[in-house]
Amino acid sequence: EARPLVFLPENLTYLPRDEISARLAKGAWPESVLVEGTEVGERAQQGEVLAWELTANGFSGEARLAQPGIVATSLTWMPGWSVRTDRGALRTRKVNGGFLGFELPAGSHRFVAQYRPRGWLLFVALGGVGLLLLGGSIVAAVRRRASPAPYCR
Repeated sequence: EARPLVFLPENLTYLPRDEISARLAKGAWPESVLVEGTEVGERAQQGEVLAWELTANGFSGEARLAQPGIVATSLTWMPGWSVRTDRGALRTRKVNGGFLGFELPAGSHRFVAQYRPRGWLLFVALGGVGLLLLGGSIVAAVRRRASPAPYCR
């Protein structure tokens, strides 16, 4: 059975990256979600993702957790993902060897996840500078053509 895009796993297993890779290389999909990190151990979670929806550059949703936990997704983890609630930014985590997860405090929360590739703001700024230079060149060319030619004798 396929997992939904955003879900609260019943069990978490915390392992170092090399152990996660070794488990996944065996070909058996784990019952619990594997969380990359320095801590080691297993932990059960109680709660649920109540609703979620895709947005233009990510997703949003609501979840209720009995204790702090990790919400997992079926989306690829990459630098550039950020997740926020009304209380602020949340820590993203790599789960199951390459998928996006994020820590969520206990209680009911609405969350918003957005993906912006690294360097996105730099490229937007450079694009804006390029448009300004192009606009300035066009204005200068139009003014040159509109001004009368100097009288030659």
